[in-house]
Amino acid sequence: MGDETIRWAREEFGLTINEFFGQTEANYVIGNCGLIMKIKPGSMGKAYPGHRVDLVDEQGNFIQTPGVLGEIACRTDNPVMMLGYWRNEEATKNHERVKQSSGFRFCNRGAEAFEKV
Repeated sequence: MGDETIRWAREEFGLTINEFFGQTEANYVIGNCGLIMKIKPGSMGKAYPGHRVDLVDEQGNFIQTPGVLGEIACRTDNPVMMLGYWRNEEATKNHERVKQSSGFRFCNRGAEAFEKV
């Protein structure tokens, strides 16, 4: 969310808007909360406690460098992760296409982001 919108909400309503990221397949995995962290305009926040969320490149490798664009990937053993597409194993397999050497499967759906310092 942009700085202008954050400032408007504070001036008009006296509150800070808390932003989050989620998808149908994995909801409420990243967010911010003005009560416990500084809200940064343009940032969707950090991974919520208990959720493993990483940025990966096209080959499924973890991106370690801030500022590099990648896809948001969540571990499939996450409790808010869907178990699969109803009666569609092929779609589920395509959804879980990112595999890491750690042995854990990750899902990603093309949502791009980058880590800011």
